[in-house]
This record gives sequence, structure tokens and C-alpha cells, in this order.
Amino acid sequence: MSSDTQVAIEAGDTLENLVNQFTDPYACLRELIQNSMDAGSESVDVWFEFNPYEDSQRGIAIIHLDDTGEGMTRRIIDTKLTQLFSSNKEDDLTKVGKFGIGFVSVFALEPDAVIVDTGRDGEYWRLIFKKDRKFDRILLNHPVEGTQIQIVKETNEAEFEKMKRRSRDTIIFWCKHVEAEITVEGEVINQEFRLGHRHEYVHKGQDTEIVVAPSADAEPFFGFYNRGLTLSENTKEYHRGVAFKVSSRYLEHTLTRDNVITDKNYDKAMALLEDVINGPFRKQLFDRAANSLDYELFGHLAPRLGKKIPSEFANLPLLPTVSGERVSIKTVQKAAKRQKMVLYSSTETELTKAIHREKSVPVLLWEGPETQPGLERLLDRITSGRPFVRAEKAWALPQILDRFPETKKRLLIEANRLMRETGSKYKELVPADFGMHTDAMVDTLYIEQMNAGELFFVGELDKPKNWKNFLLGFVRAKHLVVNVTHPLIEPHFQLFQQRPMLACYLFTKALTIEDGLDAETESKLLQAALELNA
Repeated sequence: MSSDTQVAIEAGDTLENLVNQFTDPYACLRELIQNSMDAGSESVDVWFEFNPYEDSQRGIAIIHLDDTGEGMTRRIIDTKLTQLFSSNKEDDLTKVGKFGIGFVSVFALEPDAVIVDTGRDGEYWRLIFKKDRKFDRILLNHPVEGTQIQIVKETNEAEFEKMKRRSRDTIIFWCKHVEAEITVEGEVINQEFRLGHRHEYVHKGQDTEIVVAPSADAEPFFGFYNRGLTLSENTKEYHRGVAFKVSSRYLEHTLTRDNVITDKNYDKAMALLEDVINGPFRKQLFDRAANSLDYELFGHLAPRLGKKIPSEFANLPLLPTVSGERVSIKTVQKAAKRQKMVLYSSTETELTKAIHREKSVPVLLWEGPETQPGLERLLDRITSGRPFVRAEKAWALPQILDRFPETKKRLLIEANRLMRETGSKYKELVPADFGMHTDAMVDTLYIEQMNAGELFFVGELDKPKNWKNFLLGFVRAKHLVVNVTHPLIEPHFQLFQQRPMLACYLFTKALTIEDGLDAETESKLLQAALELNA
């Protein structure tokens, strides 16, 4: 064994300035693992040791980092390991590092000593670095596989436990996706290069791997990596509604390792990312949405439509309806424009069947924006913010009572006679139940219809009425459909058994309560009732 002592690492103040730029001193472990990978190591084992003093709570803590890489000769030690900015990685895109500061970053931990055992081509060396950066170079007479590093620091046991936790957390953050197998205290920390979303898309190229997934966050997650080594992870909106990870040989980190260099190689990787998002990822989302009832997924389609919806997506049978059919975005857009709303319901009913049959309007199968907000985001995008209305609130289907009792039917007949005496032109008064198919009109006394029992747009109820329309028949409708289940109507059927014309008079007045019946017309109505009674 031979040795050289008191050899100093070059660079002086420059070294100190660079070391102090690391916001987390434990990031040096990332640098050491990166160097191991560049040396061809397929595995790196990190483990910890604490040797307490006999008469004190303090002791010697050691962080071990062992790799199986190609090791170093004395020439490499003198020209690469201990020479700041001396690196053979400058033009090699298979290497992550570039500035030659990987090893010297270990001094960010302010160790009491750093011991490096390494060997290559039949020569084996031990380097012992001291606090002042001077080191002893010792020629070993036994072989060393790869490179073994010991970071030695005097501390107490509590601080040693913190050292272990911080080391482990740092290694997981920066090295979880690397190609080499990384173990910490015997535990493999490598994680699959994924985002963990069920609708993520994976692109694997020769030099670049990309994972994209839908995200509802205003600032989605992003990550940049080189051979899986973390360069930067954070949240930011690069592409609306998309989280992503990009691992590419084109990407490099800045000198301080806190960001990605935005150069022409970065631009290549970002262009490929955009192609993946707007190509196979978007197609996968639409294909899956067209073959599932994933309402959250519908929401993720909205940001993928762009300013002009491509025809392949606009015409795709996509949105579920209560009838079980799928309709296209284009179909929903046309219906929303015509109806000035988007109709939906949670199940198929006689009402929704009638809407589809008579109005050719799709009723979407949907619980509504409160329960399933994903579809709301898509509909907002494709219908320019048209309101979403439950079909049962927008349309009504009066249930005509064909088997209405004759005794009660007589009241409607006589009331119609009375109204005709006053000038009405209604063909007949038709008994109906307004609450059988929807509760939108349970408080409504009557509606006017050309064909009794046809679909009725509830919005018509908001139009102003007046007694002239009602009594004199200044309307196109031929039938007056009466909600005979209304509590205001029912007593008149009982009164009709004893006082028929009085019941007819009061029944007609009840129907005109909301129509602004004036005193003169009411007098005419009463006179007509008295004449009929006579």
C-alpha cells in the first residue's frame, strides 16, 4: 500500500460558491447516484451506520453509497473526480451531468470526512477527504468493485435518525424513476414512470418517454427527467387540463439543479409532448368516453376540443341519452340552439319518450351538474353556456283522463256551455292529471292546447294571460285542458250535485283567478249562469 497526502481539490472559492447554491444539502446524494449511473452502474445501495462514543451521546454517523459501476483509475481521479468543471460528459447525451460538480457537491453536507474506495483496470484506490478538502490518496492491495463512498459526520443519535429520513426522502424525490435499481437500507425505492391516473397515456420513443393524464387542477402537475432522474417537478399550466411527465435525453438541468435548461433540445421534447397530447392522448380520451359512462371523463374532454372542434370528434356518438342511444356533440349543439337549453333526465319516462318522438330533441342521461359536474364542463364548452334543465321542469305531458266519472264530466260540459254563452270558442273542457308525468305543473289550473294531451312547454305558463283570451277564445287552441286533481277544482264537483249552475259559475271564476277578470265581465258571467239556471 502506498499513499500521497495533503493533495487539495482545486477551485477554491468557486467550489464554495457552487456548494452553497444547493438549497438542500442532501441533494448531493442525487449527484452521487447520477455519477454512478453515468459510470454504468445498474444498482446503487445506500445504507447508514452510527457508531456511538463510549462516554457520550454523540458518535460517528456514516452514509454509505455503493455502486457497481466501472470505477476509476488514478488518471480519472486526478483529471475528473477532483477537478471542478472537468467533465467528459460535455457532448454525451447519454450522460445526465455536464458541469463536473457531481462529486464535490458532497461537501454541502459539511462532513468531517469523505472516504472513496474505487478501482479499475487492475488498480484500486482509497481517497480520504478531510474538512479542508485536502485528501490522502492510498493505493489498495485488494480489489474494489465499482465505487464505494462513505460520508462521515460527527453527530448525535437523534440527528442521525433525521439524517436517515432526509436522505431517504431526497433520494426518492430525485431518483424514484431512474433506470438503475436504487435501494435504501435494503428497500427498493424505484417507482414506475407513471402518473397513477386511470386515463393516462404512455408514449415510449427511442430517446424520450412521456406520460400524460387529464387533470382538473388549474395548475396541473408536471415533471421533467433525464433517464428517469428528476430534473424538475412542480405545478404549472403548460397545457390546459393535462398533467405530464417527460423523461428525455434532450433535457438537462441548470447548474444549480433547480430547473430545466430551455434550449433547442428542450424545445424538441416539448414539441413531442404537444404532439402526444393533441394526437393519441386526445383520441384515447374520446374513444373511452364513447364506450363508457364515465362522467368525470366527459369533463376532461372539454379542454381537448380546441377553438374549432374537429369533425371526427364532433360527429362521434358520444353523449348518453335516456333512450340508451349515444348522440354526437353536433346533435346536442343543434338541439341546444333550437331549444335554447340542454335537456336531461336521470331515467327514461313517457315524457322523455314524447320529447324525443314529437320534438326530435335528445334528453341526456344525467343526474345533473351538482352530482356529476364533469359533463357540465363539456356541455358548457360545446353549447356556449346554454342552461341545463331537467326535462321534467321544461316540458309537461298532461295525462288525459278518458275514464273520468260521468257525474264529474257533467260539470265540465255545463261550464263550457256557460263560457260559450259569454263568447268562448273552446271546443271542450278536457279533464287531465297534470302531476302524473311531472310536478312542473301541479299548481297549474289549466292549459290551452290544440290537441289535448300533447306535449306542453312549461315556459308558456310564464306568458301573461287575460280574461279575454280565456272567455272569448282569442286563442288558436281548441281545447281547455283542466287539472281536475288541483285542490281548488275538486270542491266544485261536490257542489255541482246540489247547485249545478252555481258550481259552474264558481268553477269558471276559479279558472280565471289569474287572468284579471274585471267586474263587468264577471257580471256578464253571472247573468249567463242565472239564465242557464232558469
